[in-house]
Amino acid sequence: MAVRYYDRSKEQTVGGQQQKKFDLVGPTQWLKGEQKKLEMPAERAPAPGTKRHYISKERAAYLTDGFLGLVASEAYTWFAEGMPRHYNLDHYRYISLVENLPHLGYCGFGAITIRKPDGQNYVVRLHFANFNARIDTTPGAKFFDGNNINRGAMFFGVAFCSDGNGKMKIDRSVHRAGIAFITPEPQQALDYAVHMRTGVKAEKWREMAAAQNASGKRAA
Repeated sequence: MAVRYYDRSKEQTVGGQQQKKFDLVGPTQWLKGEQKKLEMPAERAPAPGTKRHYISKERAAYLTDGFLGLVASEAYTWFAEGMPRHYNLDHYRYISLVENLPHLGYCGFGAITIRKPDGQNYVVRLHFANFNARIDTTPGAKFFDGNNINRGAMFFGVAFCSDGNGKMKIDRSVHRAGIAFITPEPQQALDYAVHMRTGVKAEKWREMAAAQNASGKRAA
């Protein structure tokens, strides 16, 4: 019995009125994957009051890839605009889907270069996933624990450095085995990014900006 998918944007009531939902906060809800083994035959009628438009795993993968591409663009813009003045966010773009679960995936959308005390650089790449899962950076291990994937969403940062052969590898010597942060909250993820990019905690930047604002108003 295979996993079956349906596109909620095409789910209709019996009367024919289309139900549309698109939610960046919980993007797994726009394309549901029925992750349980279905006991009913594929030709059995859908639940009363609905008409489901079933799609193939290939179509689910295509839609998820496109959705994550949009998220990557929007996330980069939001994070770049959230940086303090004179601090840029580097571009980075990457999309990958979870094996055998093509309605789940993650995208990379930005990067921050950080200098170590010894003068060497490493890069923290910013990502968004439309699920929650434990991340394992151990060499040879699967990046995500496939037995611990949950609904929801998460932002996370991963440190990379050169492997000496022109390629990049996870730098497990920094942060928590290479993981700079994991959070379901976009604002908290932005705060982490600001701290890494500027070396100053986001709360301090906000205090400084508020003080500068107040000073400008008094001068006016």
